[in-house]
Amino acid sequence: MKKLKKVIRILSIFFFCVILVFLIKGIRNCHLKKKKDKFLTAGNKEEQYDRPIIELQIPNNKKPQIEEEQKLIEKEETIIKEDGCTYIWVIDVAYQPAVQEQGHYEIVHHEAVTRVIDIYQEFKTYYFVREDETYVTVNDYEGFLPEEYFNNLPEEFYRYYYKITKEVIGQEIVIDREAYDEKVWVVDQPYQPAVEEKGHYEKTGC
Repeated sequence: MKKLKKVIRILSIFFFCVILVFLIKGIRNCHLKKKKDKFLTAGNKEEQYDRPIIELQIPNNKKPQIEEEQKLIEKEETIIKEDGCTYIWVIDVAYQPAVQEQGHYEIVHHEAVTRVIDIYQEFKTYYFVREDETYVTVNDYEGFLPEEYFNNLPEEFYRYYYKITKEVIGQEIVIDREAYDEKVWVVDQPYQPAVEEKGHYEKTGC
């Protein structure tokens, strides 16, 4: 009788364990199915939004209006309270953005730099001197023989000599710098730095 009760107890524990295992598996499968459905749903959403988002282009004529609205918001935020009194920021000099330099390129022509120089030629000038130190000059030339010329002079000529001299025989143009074209930047609107906002606080009430 005791053995029968022991066997029944063992069988009861075994069946209880089997039922418990089935229940745990069922709960786990149900949880995994929900996660899978949720993942698939999220995947479908991603596929729906898988197209590129078109960037909103703000027209230029609308930008100043947005900036003005932003300044009004900032102006409202400047109101502060201190010691039970209200202070408001009063603008003396409004903010002005920097103005970039604007201009254009132009071609500037530079003429050549030239100068005129004299062309010299060296030659001998002979001096035939008389006894009273007056003289006669003769420029050297091809075939000129000074000694022969001196011998044919009167006796009052007692000596002769020569000097190397220069004489201008023409002119020449010398180019110091060739003509050229230069690309230069011409400023139409000079750069102006930004003007920072300046102001002061005024008490409006306590």
